[in-house]
Amino acid sequence: MTSYQFYTVDVFTDQVFGGNQLAVFPKAEGLTDQQMQTIARELNLSETTFVFPPEDPNNTRKVRIFTPGAELPFAGHPTLGTAHVLLAAGELASNGAVTEIVFEEGVGPIPVSISKRDSTRTFAQLSAAQMPVFGPPPRARKDLAAILSISPEDIRAHEPVEAVSCGVPYLFLPLRPATQSSVAREPDRVVPRSPRHKGSRRKMSGDSLEAKPA
Repeated sequence: MTSYQFYTVDVFTDQVFGGNQLAVFPKAEGLTDQQMQTIARELNLSETTFVFPPEDPNNTRKVRIFTPGAELPFAGHPTLGTAHVLLAAGELASNGAVTEIVFEEGVGPIPVSISKRDSTRTFAQLSAAQMPVFGPPPRARKDLAAILSISPEDIRAHEPVEAVSCGVPYLFLPLRPATQSSVAREPDRVVPRSPRHKGSRRKMSGDSLEAKPA
């Protein structure tokens, strides 16, 4: 039975137990796809990342991202949180004021820049591997309104409803301001307008688990 160390970290916050939670396995060699999915489901955080040596020696690490239900080809806060953990845990060497690394993810290489804000906070930003891709055409507005339990008139008539992906598809639905609060979803699930994510993180704690060979 092999023991695997992992860390939990709060991303997009400077407050302990705030922001977006993430679990990071900095050395995941030996874990199977099924084991990684089972671990992510057991931890039950929005995402868990598993770090491997890169396939291309010019890159820094290969990172796989799992939700409790499936693997994702890309996600912003897991990428930034993983970069912070690897640097803070000594898995990566700091290159001065700014450390530049490249993660291999399902959508392709993800460049990440990491810098220290002060003794306790780290700032990081990434560049998406692909520019936004639009489509396929969405369902009729009346059908989307029914899914959200709102009126079709709550959807702005003169703005487009669009499916957009930078690796993970999302549907952008323009709503009247009075309607937005009633159907609000987690803010980390929204694709940013810019192809760059930024974030800071503070809390990090470590633990370990054991996995039986497949």
